[in-house]
Amino acid sequence: MSSNLLGLTMSITTAALLAWSSLRSWRAKNNFLKWGATGLAALLSIVVTPASVIMIAGLLKLRSGTMVLWQNADANLPIAREKLLPAA
Repeated sequence: MSSNLLGLTMSITTAALLAWSSLRSWRAKNNFLKWGATGLAALLSIVVTPASVIMIAGLLKLRSGTMVLWQNADANLPIAREKLLPAA
């Protein structure tokens, strides 16, 4: 669980640093640097942010216990129960 939180923290930090970098590069005097660095940092920040949101939602679902990690499709059939559980 701690590795999941570490990954989430790194993802959020990366998004924040990219957003800050985008704002910082907007102040550059060189137009190529200004538009190129700002656009690239903003694009990467836009890519990383939804990944962080999806990670948060997944961790919350996992923590609440509503997430099914593995499900047997035959578990609800009476025939499968007879094969798995011997008669008492």
